Amino acid sequence: MLLHKKYINREFSWLAFNERVLDEARDRSNPLMERLKFLSITGSNLDEFFMVRVATLHHQMQMAISDVEISGLTATQQIEGIYDWTQQMVRKQYNTYSYMLLPALRKLGVSFVSISAMPLEQQKKLHLYFKKEIFPVLTPLAVDSSRPFPFVSNQSIHIAVRLQNKNDPASQVKFATIEVPSVLSRIVQIPYNEAREWVLLEDVIQYFMSDLFQGYRIIESCCYRVIRDMDIEVEEGDAINLLNEMKKQLRIRERGEVLRLDIEGSISEEMHHELTHSFSIDEKMIFTLRGPVDLTFLPKIAPLLPEDGSLFYKEYVPYLDAALDDGEIFEQLKNADHLLHHPYESFKPILNLLQQATDDDAVLAIKMTLYRVSGNSPVIRQLEQAAKRGKQVTVLLELKARFDEENNILWARQLEKAGCHVIYGVLGLKTMRSYCLSFVVKAMVFAGTSI
Repeated sequence: MLLHKKYINREFSWLAFNERVLDEARDRSNPLMERLKFLSITGSNLDEFFMVRVATLHHQMQMAISDVEISGLTATQQIEGIYDWTQQMVRKQYNTYSYMLLPALRKLGVSFVSISAMPLEQQKKLHLYFKKEIFPVLTPLAVDSSRPFPFVSNQSIHIAVRLQNKNDPASQVKFATIEVPSVLSRIVQIPYNEAREWVLLEDVIQYFMSDLFQGYRIIESCCYRVIRDMDIEVEEGDAINLLNEMKKQLRIRERGEVLRLDIEGSISEEMHHELTHSFSIDEKMIFTLRGPVDLTFLPKIAPLLPEDGSLFYKEYVPYLDAALDDGEIFEQLKNADHLLHHPYESFKPILNLLQQATDDDAVLAIKMTLYRVSGNSPVIRQLEQAAKRGKQVTVLLELKARFDEENNILWARQLEKAGCHVIYGVLGLKTMRSYCLSFVVKAMVFAGTSI
């Protein structure tokens, strides 16, 4: 690890942070389900780190920028250190999964089983499930001189296959790839089995994939996925074109350069060459995993676990000031300021305030800044309702909220259709994770902010 004696490199500092999250997954004093969540978080954190921070360093390296940051490292040195550290971290992740968490799950009677070890009758039932539910949504794609390697989207799980004509042992070995459909649950319960035994969707596909390749012998198969450069650089000419430029960059982002290739298990030299050649990557960018590709599915194990409160943290109940619950919040604000600290305090008073402002004929205008909002957001619904009631609703919606850009564009369009005036951020600046809410009440203005 390369560190200046006085300053810690920002990227290495972030990796050290993710190591601390991983340590929580390894800490036996934490409830089991929470440890699974921590392990999942380390995976999603690492993905985003590559998609943004490593991507930026790659841009600097490709542009031959030789600047040295404050800890004394060039972009090339940082990338080398990041890949070395990440390789170690990924091994630690999968050791935690295989040797700590899976055995703990088995003690609770929850296990992922091998299809080959199932009784024949059970295999037949699983095969029937494959034919009815999985087979129709699979699309195997062959790769040869007339059909180039297909585009593989960021973070999607695929299965690489090498196969050969059954009737001609001397025939050329062919290569194909299959995308594991994201529309299906990745965790598959064994049909008609009341035990807490499960298999992963990609394992089912691999076991029965001969149905997809009639007349061919499967030589080998493996799961893989790629992490791409998903960073966005928007040229902000003016506010009118910002939305269109963001849409354009989102389309370009989907085809970003491959920065990491995850491969499940060991593979042959032929398979290795096919994948590395197809994605044009170096050896250091390949991560061989001793377990399933992409551990972010782990929180979905929760419904499989016994109903035991000790497996989870106690549910946190945010504090709710009774005066801000059902009372007249505008009256409360006339008497004193109220500072809310989320998530330790409930968000309910904000929703109550929006509701009361919508219903109050004295409120003329509502102005609000939004950075990220949840799906089916009650805030969006309330702002739409206020606009329909004749209020002048103005919303500054930050389009540059990382990985929420597309969602925010959709929310912006929806708010505009409801009659709200939407501002797409501020040129040259980025609205950070805060909200600002103000109301014009006849000749009076109430305003509140939270950071």
